[in-house]
Amino acid sequence: MKGHDIARLAGRRTALRYLALGTMASLVAACTGNKTEAGSPKKQALKAFAVGEWDYQSSAGHQGVLTITTDGRWSTTQWQLAGQWELDGTHLRVRSYDDDDPFVVPDMTQSIEDGFTGQYKLNGGWSSDIGRTAQATYKNSQLTLHFPTYDDGGKGNGLTVTCTRRT
Repeated sequence: MKGHDIARLAGRRTALRYLALGTMASLVAACTGNKTEAGSPKKQALKAFAVGEWDYQSSAGHQGVLTITTDGRWSTTQWQLAGQWELDGTHLRVRSYDDDDPFVVPDMTQSIEDGFTGQYKLNGGWSSDIGRTAQATYKNSQLTLHFPTYDDGGKGNGLTVTCTRRT
């Protein structure tokens, strides 16, 4: 069974929204990196920190490994989906190759250090499925995203996604 068959079985938007969450988590955390590559300081930090493999899991039971490459590509072991990410000024766009509507974080922070907590607006893509805001917390090399308006079947807990860099 191929990745797109699994996504169709699980529901394409369901598959893509969890994938976007893991991607967004890693890229939001990327603002902690160093500034040694060419380009804007924010883009340099994004690449320096985000590139690599990340374990992610959600409170809805989804988990996998997210791989982010220096050329702006990402892929995951869950549902075998992939796409592109880009930072244009302060707008972070995460797109799946299977979807034309990018998931956008319109205001990336300048930096995230250990103990950081921030609130982010979300637009487009899967934001209609997970909510229009995310609470990000970065502590002890672990990024946690909480989506308070995610419909968790009436339990009122929202959705939490945790990303940890693989060693």
